[in-house]
Amino acid sequence: MELALAIPLGLLLSGSLESYKRPLYAFAAVVMAMSLVATNSRGGIISLGAEIFFVVLVASFGWFKKKNQTRGQRVRGALVRAGLAFGLVVILITGAVVISGPEVFTRFLGTPLVLFALVHAEHVDEAFLMLLRLEPPSWLYQVEMGATTVWERWDALAPDGTIHSGEMATDDSSGMLSFNHYAYGAVVDWVYRYVGGLAPTLERPGYRRIVVAPRPSTAIPWARASVETRLGAASVDWRLVDADLELDLVVPFGAEAVLDLPVTEGSTVEVDGVPHGGAPLGPGSHRVVATAVRVADPAALVTPAL
Repeated sequence: MELALAIPLGLLLSGSLESYKRPLYAFAAVVMAMSLVATNSRGGIISLGAEIFFVVLVASFGWFKKKNQTRGQRVRGALVRAGLAFGLVVILITGAVVISGPEVFTRFLGTPLVLFALVHAEHVDEAFLMLLRLEPPSWLYQVEMGATTVWERWDALAPDGTIHSGEMATDDSSGMLSFNHYAYGAVVDWVYRYVGGLAPTLERPGYRRIVVAPRPSTAIPWARASVETRLGAASVDWRLVDADLELDLVVPFGAEAVLDLPVTEGSTVEVDGVPHGGAPLGPGSHRVVATAVRVADPAALVTPAL
């Protein structure tokens, strides 16, 4: 349903529609928005934002035949519109967290993006608040209920142990219930990248270039992660010592590592006892120490009960 709303909205934002088509697409957007509200689909809000960004991006870059514009002008216009659409996504997600607290109400398309969007917008506290929530809907609610896989529904199993009937909010008789489903499990990608601190890159895929980007928090003061790459094992083992981040890193032969640490203006970074100048780290074992790092504090966002 969100996609049926995102397509007309995205095309309108991209500027790729002829003027005579715009009223029709605007009408379609209004109809689908009313349907989204009528079904009380809060999860559709985040999915809608992500899909609008995708449609604007594709439509903008595909509109190369627009008259009276050079290719450079069209590309710049596309980038501006895509940036505006991304801003819309960030506003939707951040606003949803602020208004609704740490409750997770994204769905299949929004869930893989929501924590990434919060981190990229420098709302790391909110990202951890959402990740660590114990009440449904949340990831850790499933763990608290004994799950060893991720469910298709946030509420597939009720607190009293009863199983959801699988009925859809749209009265779809086909039902929707699985106790082993990837969609919400996509959060593990974010966990590896920002809790464990290991991530591949598009420029040198297959972990030939490793991004080391842990985001420590008061709730998670240490973590370790490893990946068996085609070049060998890559691993990181980090911990908070007061306000300093100590990190043991192993880079396999044939790979390099780039540090993306949560430094502040008062931070210093040393690698193997030498001040770090920003260059990639080569193969081998390294000890990294970053002082006065930024530490996320999700508890500070929670309003104490009166």
